Amino acid sequence: MSTRTLPTRALRASAELDYFDTADVVIVGLGAAGASAAIEAAAAGCDVLVLEAASAGGGTTALAGGLIYMGGGTPTQLACGIEDSVEDMYRYLLLASGPNADPERVRIYAEGSLEHHDWLLAQGMEFKPEYYPSKNTNTPGDEGLIYSGNEACHGFSEQARPAPRGHKGKAQGEGGGRMLMDKLIASALASGVRVRCDTRALNAILDDDGAVVGVVARCDGVERRIRARRGVILCAGGFIMNTDMVARHAPQFLHHTIANGNPNDNGSGIRIGLGAGGAVMNMHEGFVCLPFYPPAGFVEGIIVNGKGQRIINEDSYHGRVGEAILRNPQEKHYLVLDSRQFGDLEHPPLGGFRVVATGETVEELEAELKLPPGTLCFTLELYNRHAREGQDPLFHKHADYLRALDQGPWAACDISLDSGAYFPVFTFGGLRVRPGGEVLSEDGEVVAGLYSAGRNCCGLPRCGATYSSGMSIGDASFFGRHAGRNAASSPLRSCNSMTEFSLFTVSLLIVTGLIAGVINTLAGGGSNLTIPALMVMGLPADIANATNRVGVLLQSVAGVRGFHRHGKLDSGDTLPVLVPNLLGGLVGALCAAALPVPWLKPLLLGTMVGMSLLILLRPGVVAPPEGTVARRIRETPAAWFALFIAGVYGGFVQAGVGFVLIAALAGTLRYDLARTNALKMLCTGAITVVALVVFIADGLVLWIPGLILGASTMTGAALAVKLAIRLHQDVLRWFLFLMTVCASAAALWV
Repeated sequence: MSTRTLPTRALRASAELDYFDTADVVIVGLGAAGASAAIEAAAAGCDVLVLEAASAGGGTTALAGGLIYMGGGTPTQLACGIEDSVEDMYRYLLLASGPNADPERVRIYAEGSLEHHDWLLAQGMEFKPEYYPSKNTNTPGDEGLIYSGNEACHGFSEQARPAPRGHKGKAQGEGGGRMLMDKLIASALASGVRVRCDTRALNAILDDDGAVVGVVARCDGVERRIRARRGVILCAGGFIMNTDMVARHAPQFLHHTIANGNPNDNGSGIRIGLGAGGAVMNMHEGFVCLPFYPPAGFVEGIIVNGKGQRIINEDSYHGRVGEAILRNPQEKHYLVLDSRQFGDLEHPPLGGFRVVATGETVEELEAELKLPPGTLCFTLELYNRHAREGQDPLFHKHADYLRALDQGPWAACDISLDSGAYFPVFTFGGLRVRPGGEVLSEDGEVVAGLYSAGRNCCGLPRCGATYSSGMSIGDASFFGRHAGRNAASSPLRSCNSMTEFSLFTVSLLIVTGLIAGVINTLAGGGSNLTIPALMVMGLPADIANATNRVGVLLQSVAGVRGFHRHGKLDSGDTLPVLVPNLLGGLVGALCAAALPVPWLKPLLLGTMVGMSLLILLRPGVVAPPEGTVARRIRETPAAWFALFIAGVYGGFVQAGVGFVLIAALAGTLRYDLARTNALKMLCTGAITVVALVVFIADGLVLWIPGLILGASTMTGAALAVKLAIRLHQDVLRWFLFLMTVCASAAALWV
């Protein structure tokens, strides 16, 4: 069996795994779906990390024209004098989503459209209140509103009152997608979202219960593991660029078409979801179009097949026309025009097709096209006769484009699949998801910790024959937001399944806790033993750092109680000492929850080395000579600052905070080491309470190993108090020096 990392082969989490980075929510892909999900997850207070395979964000959305399908009476519609309702939008989208539509998803989207419009404005988008009335694939200028589908066409207009719902940001021509992505990415970064570009997600990491707890990604050429505390959101696009997947699932899109997407629309996100236990659906579906307009005058022509028969109402959206042609890939298809459209033929059509036949009469055109005799003549005669009466009984073409083609000469453009005309395609299939983004298994069960949005999943648009421009970006941004919110509110993956409870690891925790209790009471640095012990059990560094605080708190309670019983706790300075220390502890804990884990090591190492040098070169600072008169904190402003800094350090790192507190207390207030240790234990306990509140709120504390550790540190602290009372100050000072050297070595080694 190959050991190569494959998207469909998830990695099982274990105690041996280490993690390069950790976030509450990890998002794969920075297109419209990924950026929208990131913004919402960050707004919910999560630490969000986005992994982008390319060198910059944007995805396929940045390459698109930027239409967003919204309606129900948006401010842009109202400013243009357009009436619309949520119910009409719902009914239309139910048709536009195709026969496999998800009514719940469509209803949520229609009813949330107005709020989504406002949300986009809040991200910096601007929609010019100008309606572009002509038939086009996008607004050619910076107009903000256009018909972008089949709203006014037969089969749709009877079911829902037509209204233009294609909204484009205030950008020229096809620049709407780039504008949208610039705004969304800027908003995400301003929200504190972290982005790693040139980082390709490879597969998912699962815990023992099958929940997704992270991903493996290639960054700087190295495979790295990245942990997600709350969830992973796959927003990596569709699979149109993966020829093998297209050949297996949607081979019809390989017929003389052009893949429309970015190079990373390779199905990797779909395959990662499969590897994590997700199911796929609608993989055979996609979108193909023939942009035969603009100019709008071409819509007045007729489209016929190789038998001279019309195949569709020509006012249909260009995707519906492309789908009709794709249905018969071997058939010839032509756009037939009369002399009134010849002026438009002087410029190359958007669809890249060309004139292949002309005729002074319809019969001549028919013969040049080698159509069966009389077929085109019959088709045009029937069409023209009814068009003069304002009717189209066969296909019900809209009256705005219903003109008799009776002004010869005539011309025909070859719009067949093999003609060289432009037929862009993209996919609609992907992971099976709920409207909230939760990925579902083949059995319909939620894959815990895994979400998806955009073309990575099967979303709002599900059928090319009924699609409207703007549904993809609308779906990606709208349901990306839903996925972001739901991932942010999901329970934290506590990593208990990654924690190895064995006789060895529990014994290691008890022994290191006992030793740490003694060390922390007499000096400091015991956490340099307990945090690695927790990591040996399988806890990631940030979880171990937080869980260690349970042991530190219980140890502090035991130490304070012991020193107080022996009369070594100066109660007069208790409150003044605690205030700056607690404020610093709160600041430090917030920093620890927000800043990257790799910052811990250099800070710890620098502090320990500095303390070692201080004790060696200036021993009187940490161990004042006998007879030194202690100062009151109210009379020593420097002590307030020193205790605040010690609090910040303790809230952030915890490991080695005892050394910092000893320097602050003995160095500024001139206490002997026994009394210094008593106040140190009090301050440590207070800082730890503040830090624990923050860590518990963030779900970083594992209680079982924390309480095991706490029981042993309490025992060690009780023993150490008795030693502190009996030992001479010089002994304590040298013990303190030894511990700082050990702590420095430990920090360097870790």
